[in-house]
Amino acid sequence: MRCVARDDALELRCGHEWLLLQPWGEHGLRVRIGRGQSLQHVEWPSALLPRPTSTWQWGQGDGGLWLTCGRLRLQVSAAGRLALYDQQRQFRLWSEAAPRRYRGDELPELALTLAAHHGECFYGLGQQPTGSLDLKGQVVELRQHNGQVAVPFLVSSRGYGLLWNLPACGRVELATNHSRWVADAAPHFDLWLTAAPTPAEILALYHQATGFAPMIPDWALGFWQSKLRYASQAELLWVAAEYRRRSLPLAVIVIDYFHWPEMGAYCFDERDWPDPAAMCRTLHEWGIAVVVSTWPTINRNSAAYTTLSDMGGLVEGKGGQRLVTDFMDSGSDQRLGLALYDPSLPGARRWMAEQCGRGYLELGVDGLWLDACEPEISLENPASWRLAAGRGDAVGLAYPLWHQQAFAEHQPRPPLLLCRSAWAGSQRYGVAVWSGDIPSTFVSLKAQIAAGLNMAMAGIGWWTTDIGGFYGGHGADPGFHELLSRWFQYGLFCPLMRLHGKREPGNDQMGAANEIWSFGEVMERRLSRFVRLRDALRPYLRALFAEYAANGMPPMRPLLLMFPSDAPSWIVADQFLCGPDLLVWPVIEAGSVERRVWLPSGSRWWQPETGAWLEGGQWLTLGASLDQLPVVVREGSELVKAPLWQGR
Repeated sequence: MRCVARDDALELRCGHEWLLLQPWGEHGLRVRIGRGQSLQHVEWPSALLPRPTSTWQWGQGDGGLWLTCGRLRLQVSAAGRLALYDQQRQFRLWSEAAPRRYRGDELPELALTLAAHHGECFYGLGQQPTGSLDLKGQVVELRQHNGQVAVPFLVSSRGYGLLWNLPACGRVELATNHSRWVADAAPHFDLWLTAAPTPAEILALYHQATGFAPMIPDWALGFWQSKLRYASQAELLWVAAEYRRRSLPLAVIVIDYFHWPEMGAYCFDERDWPDPAAMCRTLHEWGIAVVVSTWPTINRNSAAYTTLSDMGGLVEGKGGQRLVTDFMDSGSDQRLGLALYDPSLPGARRWMAEQCGRGYLELGVDGLWLDACEPEISLENPASWRLAAGRGDAVGLAYPLWHQQAFAEHQPRPPLLLCRSAWAGSQRYGVAVWSGDIPSTFVSLKAQIAAGLNMAMAGIGWWTTDIGGFYGGHGADPGFHELLSRWFQYGLFCPLMRLHGKREPGNDQMGAANEIWSFGEVMERRLSRFVRLRDALRPYLRALFAEYAANGMPPMRPLLLMFPSDAPSWIVADQFLCGPDLLVWPVIEAGSVERRVWLPSGSRWWQPETGAWLEGGQWLTLGASLDQLPVVVREGSELVKAPLWQGR
């Protein structure tokens, strides 16, 4: 084994194999492994920010080589086997990394095998609709789908974090006898590792390496109104005016798809939206922000198709033909073959940002809803996609990141981006992810809790769901009223609070009414209280988002982030903390008015709905009717005395 020491790295060679070790942050290490050509000649997408200054040491002995960076110590045997240790706790992290299969000149399939440890728990990896918080024992698919978001950063209960810094499709096998990361196609291994005594410190180090979120716009902290869909400027203004007439605080109103003349025309259709600039001015005077949906799909009959095609800015198929997806467009219920723009091409990113700037942002639109940015595509096999940056199975996970990057690069004031997908590092572009088109069921509601918490553990702290679920939900159904009430009680304490859905009865392009008065007087009184409480919580929420921007501590937190010494905190998947002071325990079973709750130790907890004080460090059965909030407040918090709970 030959070692070459550089100013910022060690490069090792053993035959055709090479290994590049590069300290990356105070307690971080980037490891790249490959064969053939030197890494210096390989360009590949990375979620990491440029390398920060690091203090490190290295040496040779005992038949191998060692390198230390902060808490991390990596040992490389003469045979090229790797072992990573935390210098304080001496745990062995992983065993070997090797290509599984080379396919001639094509990119190989790669697999990294890690040592398994009894009792180890795993968190993060983005959004999975399974309802599980601890991912041990699961196979997690690294693919972007509607409702599934692959953010390949994992936090271990043994005190380390691992970023699989490859945008390739693949999977993570978290088995009892091993852990294995698989990339379907990649030129080399690329991962970043860190270690810290607590999960909160690991998240802070991860954000240092991949970027901190900006401070969220103040308008985003309140209640968002949305539905499938508002068909005209007149309808939208009527809904906003009705919120004002009823003295209900409305922070944001959302304009869904098909407001455009055709896909690829990033602007309003003047037939239904005759003066969007005046509309935005009126809404702003009423204290309401505007968010507008955009899609990355392009109608092949549009001028945009020709422009993007000429610059090479459309995704192609394996044989060079234009890749298309099957969906409807504005004014038609017939499915069309729609092209897909390629955000991995810098020129296409600039084009997209400029189009949305002229068509929306310069008119007063406050935020953009980047829908279907997985991307949603009819052709399920990403190996057949061809982007400017590479094959779909090799780089496809980064599609949403490039799309989001467009607005950070080319807008003087980048807008908040509401997205259905993300990749590692998306948080630095002001991305808020929602959990996709989910069913209106109690099973789905329960699954959202763990999904949001694992997104937070993967670094995505701006997150939300469609309150009430997207598919289904009949406005006159008492069963749906119960579900909607419970979802509001949950959504009230999510990072963003957004009512959305395709309500019944409706059609594919136009759901039924979805405003809080749409479900009858009893529901209106109940939901109005929740909306007003969200508005009263805005100062508290503002402080949480400021903390997230400063150190990566998400607003919505699994208990383990605040109470790592409590054993139940590592396994509770259906409770969470809204900041340090509010413990939320959503009621997630139909017909139930109580549930079993873990109260973390070290504090007493106050129940606003009853006025009772409860001792921490125990399991209790707590009750909450449809009108009562499933929340307790930590002793010592200013929220205990806050007037916002009055009127319970």
